[in-house]
Amino acid sequence: MSSFVYLIEAQNEMVKIGWSHSPVGRLDTLRTCSPVMVRLIACWVGAQADESLLHKQFRQQRHHNEWFSMTGDFASFVERKRGEGVARIPAWEELRWADCEAKAAAKSRNLSTKAKERWANPEFRWRCAMNMAFQKRWNALNRKQKRIGSPIVDGAFQALRDEVDAEFSARRAEFGCATSATEAA
Repeated sequence: MSSFVYLIEAQNEMVKIGWSHSPVGRLDTLRTCSPVMVRLIACWVGAQADESLLHKQFRQQRHHNEWFSMTGDFASFVERKRGEGVARIPAWEELRWADCEAKAAAKSRNLSTKAKERWANPEFRWRCAMNMAFQKRWNALNRKQKRIGSPIVDGAFQALRDEVDAEFSARRAEFGCATSATEAA
């Protein structure tokens, strides 16, 4: 069985150097438990010893455990390896929407017939994904405000809602919805 050395990039600009027989499986595990989005950016045939050598080589950039900061020689190494052994690296924006849609789809499993009919409606799916994206951003804003110790300013809720509405309005066609009210009529 082949083994691989891989680079997984986190949205917080950390990169994990790892080793696995199944880098995609490892990515799925990290996605489940990571507070930030992650993506596989490089993968090549290698042994655990190769991974250890890279850990030693870039020890100055080690942030914690197997995660490294994108600075110095390590940043150059990552850029040289980026895309190696990976068919396509998704944009962060794609991963965010995929995450929202996957969570919405997971909720739809084991539903009643009526609920399944509702889920078959693209307009309903679009609204569910939009609401989940809004909730995720609102929660992040709340956490940020608590960290810095200041209350959320008046109008922040509506401003965030307007931002998500505008973003999702532009994405209606991706959900199979009419792109405007006149098309829907």
